[in-house]
Amino acid sequence: MPRCHYFWTLILVFTSCFFFKRQNEFQHGLEFYKRGDFEQAAGKFTRFSVKRAQNDTVLYYLFDCYQRLGETEKGIGVLEEFVRRKSSDVNVYLHLFRYRQRRSDFSGMSGILEKIRPSMRTRFNAEFPLTRQLLAELTCGAAQMSLGIDPVSYAVEQGLLFRFPDGNLYEQDTLTGGNLIIALDSKLPPFYPRHFYAVPAISSHSFLYLPYMRLVEYGILPIDPDLKPAAPAPLMNAFDAINSLREQGLIK
Repeated sequence: MPRCHYFWTLILVFTSCFFFKRQNEFQHGLEFYKRGDFEQAAGKFTRFSVKRAQNDTVLYYLFDCYQRLGETEKGIGVLEEFVRRKSSDVNVYLHLFRYRQRRSDFSGMSGILEKIRPSMRTRFNAEFPLTRQLLAELTCGAAQMSLGIDPVSYAVEQGLLFRFPDGNLYEQDTLTGGNLIIALDSKLPPFYPRHFYAVPAISSHSFLYLPYMRLVEYGILPIDPDLKPAAPAPLMNAFDAINSLREQGLIK
């Protein structure tokens, strides 16, 4: 055999062995996974993922193993790796957002919402109704408040929310579009808008019309022809508005 052919034969043999070993390691992980030995499977998947850094399939298996083993922090590390890879799987971001919320990591919650794609916003709106608690958490995230604070009490102190006449906060009350307009307008300084726009769902005689026009002029909310004041307020609209308040120094 000519020397050059012998050289390439050796290269192919070694490459094939290495590829087979990598594939075999993943297959071994799958065997452990199917038998319910998630600890062994996680070890195999971890070693495989180091060698095949761009393989997303193994990360899904690895995350599921950590969930079944109750190793939450390691599972979150896998999800964060998906985010670093700019994953298009909305479930990755939903899992992380719920985790940050359970930990009262308000800035982490905002960080997740900043990273989601426009196509994911509708799913987040559906999964997370905008309650007084959630609006307060977004406010704390925008203000970079530390852990340990009661978000609704903080939002009340900031004048964004209010206590009810009986002294309670009713954190889980769901906010409507009209509620959100009134809450956001409370953060604006007194001024009369220069421009007025027709809004199908809000009469110019409505108590919501002037606050809405003020928010539009300040760039806190856009003109939305589909606005439904009595419908639940979308989470992502509130997130955008809270960030606008922060950028303009109205949340500190």
